[in-house]
Amino acid sequence: MNGRVIAASKVDLEELVGGGIFRPDLFYRINMIPIEISPPREKVEDVPLLLACCLQVGSRRAKQPPHHHHQIDSLRLMYENADKVKDFC
Repeated sequence: MNGRVIAASKVDLEELVGGGIFRPDLFYRINMIPIEISPPREKVEDVPLLLACCLQVGSRRAKQPPHHHHQIDSLRLMYENADKVKDFC
């Protein structure tokens, strides 16, 4: 059997291996090509580009023209102010 595994974790697996919580042999096998991606909250300027891409793909799948400019701006504002909205609730 030939297969590939893509795994993601929000915890530092290397640290867990050092603490004896995660198996070192499994870590070795899944850590062949590590890719670290920063969360969107650290790259707020990328959010409109990601949303535009998602809306394009979605409109293509739905076979409808994309209409996105005002939606992207409002979603970006919501994302940037998410902590402030939580304070009001």
